[in-house]
Amino acid sequence: MAVLNRLGRSVDVVLAQPEVVQQRLRAAIAGAAETAFEPTPVELFAVEQRAVGTVRVPETTDLIVRTSGSTGHPKRVLLSASALLASARATAERLGTGQWLLALPVNYIAGVQVLVRSLLADTEPVLCRPMHFTAEAFVHAAAGMNAHRRYTALVPVQL
Repeated sequence: MAVLNRLGRSVDVVLAQPEVVQQRLRAAIAGAAETAFEPTPVELFAVEQRAVGTVRVPETTDLIVRTSGSTGHPKRVLLSASALLASARATAERLGTGQWLLALPVNYIAGVQVLVRSLLADTEPVLCRPMHFTAEAFVHAAAGMNAHRRYTALVPVQL
């Protein structure tokens, strides 16, 4: 840990709001981010912010996301912008590009990747706004999509 404290980059804790995360992702992808960042839900924000300035990560880290903890305790995963883009490019190669509907929280990788895919496709994602997913909100958001190709990412509980 002492090596990271000397050599790493600092981490900003940011609110897990799509607009905030998308702005930070845009900077990371452009190579203009001075710090890494971790999107945090509002209910954890005050607690997580106390660690700002004390945590350092490798220089190649742009984003930190927590796993869901499905195999035990949630873990933090360190990701680079190049890894995020590689995943988005692989998706685009398989599905094509189009407009994405964001129906997942952006403090998890599935939600972040919807934003990265949107940035790669140079489209604005459509946001499913309620704090907790509902079928009605999803249908309403989907009605606002206007691209020829339309995509979303969902988890089993949403289906």
